[in-house]
Amino acid sequence: MSFLPRPARPAAALRDFRAFLRTRSPHKIGFAAVALGIPILFMGLFYVDEVEEVYRLPEITWIKTYDPGRTDAAIKAQQKIDTAARKVREEEERIILEKRRAPFKKIDKKLDELGL
Repeated sequence: MSFLPRPARPAAALRDFRAFLRTRSPHKIGFAAVALGIPILFMGLFYVDEVEEVYRLPEITWIKTYDPGRTDAAIKAQQKIDTAARKVREEEERIILEKRRAPFKKIDKKLDELGL
């Protein structure tokens, strides 16, 4: 019991496909190629975009505990240290942000010169 009809041998199918292509005009063949190419392109993009999951260790956040009997002077001294560290961190983040913005500012300036 054959599940394919009799003329469905690979050689016969290839001959039928060649005959089909000969009877079509070139622009129809071009559109057929584009119609086949677009889904193939999207499937290829999904294949390329597939990201392999990499296990990362969980990020642990340690909570600093303070002595409940601290004096106000000790609290203010710690706040000054924390404030100085925060300012340094914010300045580093600002510098990184400015470096990221620089190419976009350059493009914006060129677009302004072009009147766009």
